[in-house]
Formats: sequence, structure tokens, C-alpha cells
Amino acid sequence: MITLQAERRIQLEFIGITDRDLSLLKSKKAEFASVTNQLVDELYQQFVSQPERLELITKHSTIERLKETAADPLQSDGIEQGGFRHS
Repeated sequence: MITLQAERRIQLEFIGITDRDLSLLKSKKAEFASVTNQLVDELYQQFVSQPERLELITKHSTIERLKETAADPLQSDGIEQGGFRHS
């Protein structure tokens, strides 16, 4: 089972990552790190394809900042620092 900090749980739920996904990511961390930025770029390209979503993002943040936030739990140096751990 994966235990998440509340804020990290919200972030991961937003991008659709499950506990099963987290376990797989941990086991394949090195391989996944090489494609994380591409994955996040594609996620936000899809997300902002609707003008109202783009407006919402740019009203409260930037796409680049949100991409960093989305990539952080996936690329963090050490799973625990990324806000999740096996329990």
C-alpha cells in the first residue's frame, strides 16, 4: 500500500495516477525518468487544448510551473522525498 501526503494525493489524483501506478513507477524509476518530461508535456498539451482550461491555468499559475509540479513526484530523488512511500 502507498501512503501519500494529502497535497501529493491531490496532485496525483488530478493527473490520474493510482497506487498501482506508483508502485510500478518506483520499480521502473530509472526507465521512467527518461520519459517523464515528454509525458507531462503531452498531458498539458491535451489539457490546454480547450480554451477555458488554458484561461484557468494562466489566471492562477503558469503552464511551466504546473508541469514542474506534475513532474516532481515522478522524478523526485528518492521515493520518500516525492511524497509517497510503501507502508
